[in-house]
Amino acid sequence: MRHKQNWVTIKIVGIIFTSFTIFYLTYSGIKANLIHAYYLTTLVLQVTLTWESFLLFLRYLDRKIKWHESLNKRLSVQVIGGTFIILIAFTIIQFLIYPLDKLILNRHRLHGYWSFDIFICFLLAIIIQLIYTIYYFFIHWNVKENKVVKKEYISRVGNKQSVLSENEILGFYTENKIVFAITGKNSKHTLDLTLEAIDKQVNSNDFFRVNRQFILRKTSIKELKSEANNRLSIKTALDLEIPTPIIVSRKNTPSFRKWFNS
Repeated sequence: MRHKQNWVTIKIVGIIFTSFTIFYLTYSGIKANLIHAYYLTTLVLQVTLTWESFLLFLRYLDRKIKWHESLNKRLSVQVIGGTFIILIAFTIIQFLIYPLDKLILNRHRLHGYWSFDIFICFLLAIIIQLIYTIYYFFIHWNVKENKVVKKEYISRVGNKQSVLSENEILGFYTENKIVFAITGKNSKHTLDLTLEAIDKQVNSNDFFRVNRQFILRKTSIKELKSEANNRLSIKTALDLEIPTPIIVSRKNTPSFRKWFNS
């Protein structure tokens, strides 16, 4: 949540900075009059819509080309595609404002756009992407240092003990007051921990406590189905001997959807 708030702040500051920079570089003899106020207001709107177009493109990339899967490919596609998206969005909005300019001012601001303004937009496109990339790596380096620490769990069966890495665990669940960890081989391992304790230890990027009985890894979830009363049922890749479906509790459904789609 804190990172999201930080990013919103950066976006707002970036929009203001970008708008005033373009305004200052584009217009000469700036005066405190209605004409320049109109230019600045429409420019802020134009930059805001352009920035949101770029963010939509980033969300698409986050689903299709993840950073940790192919860093070089992600950077290449983002830089080329993101710059193209910003230029196209900025230009389209510029032309959409054209009738408004003619109606209010009886003139337009397209004069010199292709010879000057477009290069300013290109420079700002690079700056926007640089800000996003630096902030992204700053967040994820901190997460890697402070949170994504692969933990180990001790499983006990009789007088035997085995060590399980969080990497190999697909989920945790409780049955008859006994907590089990399920590994990639779909084998169960008894743990001397409560689900409450495990929920506080596991990496929240990978695991989610869907209800009182289950904590699941995202990669173990195969299918979601909407149920009555704003609930979800989950089909997993786990081979469980439990007759009841895994249901996301109603209060957890909004946060679960957000986690699952992130």
